[in-house]
Amino acid sequence: MESDAAAETDAKPADQPAEKRDADELAGALKQAIAAEIAGSGIQIERSGSGVVVRFPNSIAFPSGSGDLTLAFIAILNKLAPVLRKTPGTVFVSGHTDNVPISSRIYQSNWDLSAARAASVVHHMIDANGIQPARITVQGYGNSRPQAPNDTPENRAKNRRVEISVVPEQ
Repeated sequence: MESDAAAETDAKPADQPAEKRDADELAGALKQAIAAEIAGSGIQIERSGSGVVVRFPNSIAFPSGSGDLTLAFIAILNKLAPVLRKTPGTVFVSGHTDNVPISSRIYQSNWDLSAARAASVVHHMIDANGIQPARITVQGYGNSRPQAPNDTPENRAKNRRVEISVVPEQ
């Protein structure tokens, strides 16, 4: 009888839709994988529809004006990779910038920079972590999807980010 009681305790609520349970479980697994890195870092993990979004502030992920991953960000991606590999579904990596124009020999615009940052994440996840290329998509949004108004340095910092969105298979 004790094993039946334990099974009931571990059971998922029947009134909760399967996709919500799956997304909740995925969010929990991602949080667990990088729990130490989340504290005080600005990294956010949240449910979005039937999926999960992991949001990384630019300060952790990239040097200013660069598409090169920081060593700290590489370590975080390496911790997330096992969870992503075993979660069937689609992974979207999107780069976002603030509205301060950039023009350099490497990046002609914020569109270029945001796409390059997303592509750097994707290359690392494929090359170093074995994520299947058919499951992953690069998205560069420039400053077209801000999280906050671009009216203060603090708000512009919120808009400079990379997001990894995971939409599990149903």
